[in-house]
Amino acid sequence: MSRVVFVVGIVVLAGLCAVEQGVADLTPHAPIRITGDESFTEENGVVTGSGTQEDPYLISGFIIDASGADYGILIEDTAEALRIENCRIIGAKRYGIRLVSIEDAVVAGCRIEDTSYGLMLKRADKTSIVQNIFLRSTKHAILIDNSNSNTIAGNLFVKGGVGLSLIGDQTGALIYDNIFDHCGLGISILSLTGGNRVYRNDFINCTASSLSFNIWDNGEQIGNYWSAYVGKDKDEDGVGDAAYPIKFLEQQAAVYTCWDYDYHPAMQPFHWEEEG
Repeated sequence: MSRVVFVVGIVVLAGLCAVEQGVADLTPHAPIRITGDESFTEENGVVTGSGTQEDPYLISGFIIDASGADYGILIEDTAEALRIENCRIIGAKRYGIRLVSIEDAVVAGCRIEDTSYGLMLKRADKTSIVQNIFLRSTKHAILIDNSNSNTIAGNLFVKGGVGLSLIGDQTGALIYDNIFDHCGLGISILSLTGGNRVYRNDFINCTASSLSFNIWDNGEQIGNYWSAYVGKDKDEDGVGDAAYPIKFLEQQAAVYTCWDYDYHPAMQPFHWEEEG
């Protein structure tokens, strides 16, 4: 167990240090609110872009101290393509980033810390959330509500409440290459729709909960790493011999039933910093 904590700790520290190195280059900005496509303006943090898929509106390079505010970035009721990247949001009372009724969005390379909800998507299909760091989100680092076919990949979730929650009608999500480190619960799927795929994630001192039938591997016998897994690997192929059960948990305590299984649990974590 100590080896697991050590190698994942390297990833956590490396990610945090990389973000810290870029903080000096960020420009302070007040909380950003965009309602409707006409609000994509320079005053509202847009640094470039025309709103097409090839040239999305870009919000980038800001540090937003949202202490005392309900949100750091709020975007709703837009149809233009947008991208939020390389931003740091600190201390929003509710949402670090809240995206409602939007299309063609990407959130990448951001750091969101000490909020109730790090990032919320509502009625936002085909959104990509990649390579972000979520620190100490007390309720949910990412909450996705009635938003289908989204990609959540390469993110780091450290401490706090639930790392990733899916609620409402929710299907077609791809969740992979994330690290859930000492979260109250790594992933919570309360959607009854099912059909989401979860693989190559590292769950360190946390687990997952599912209320529907989802897929916990990549289709090629690669599942997830669970530090709580106690199964054996007698054939030494790197995959546990017994499946890891994904139970439905209410309030992270009472176990009611088991809907899903990771049939190919990894014996070692996937993500660490390679020397050289």
